[in-house]
Amino acid sequence: MITLTCFCEDDIPILFEIQSDKKLAKLRQAHGTPATLSDVKTWLDEKNKQQSNEDFILAIRENNNHSIVGYITLKRESDDSAIARLGIMIGKLNGQGIGTQSLLRIESLVIESNWYQYLRVFVLKENSIAMRFFLKNNFVQIFSSDDTLVLQKELKAG
Repeated sequence: MITLTCFCEDDIPILFEIQSDKKLAKLRQAHGTPATLSDVKTWLDEKNKQQSNEDFILAIRENNNHSIVGYITLKRESDDSAIARLGIMIGKLNGQGIGTQSLLRIESLVIESNWYQYLRVFVLKENSIAMRFFLKNNFVQIFSSDDTLVLQKELKAG
């Protein structure tokens, strides 16, 4: 089981480890990797400043030891207030159901709060694990470019 929480200062070394993985950085379409813990702190401070009720970054923690295993982001698409861009980054514990649990928690929160009607993700075509994950979780392809797929899911209460 997992818990979604805010980040704290003690989380920066683990966040640095996740973001420093060059393979994961490429798959999450990051513009480089952080060189220092200070870079991660600056990035997280900026993310936290931009947060609102509907736009946020949350730590994904294991319930048994409260350690961070990844993070999840939600941000309003600039062109449509009914759509949120979703990001899920799982560190080394990929394939253990953490992404699915996180997605279900975010979907429930968004539906209950009536923030958005759709979740949208951008996935590199070479990231077959992420593509399978989102398609398995009822996202549908709405656009494709040479290297990226755009997948979207309609949220329905029920």
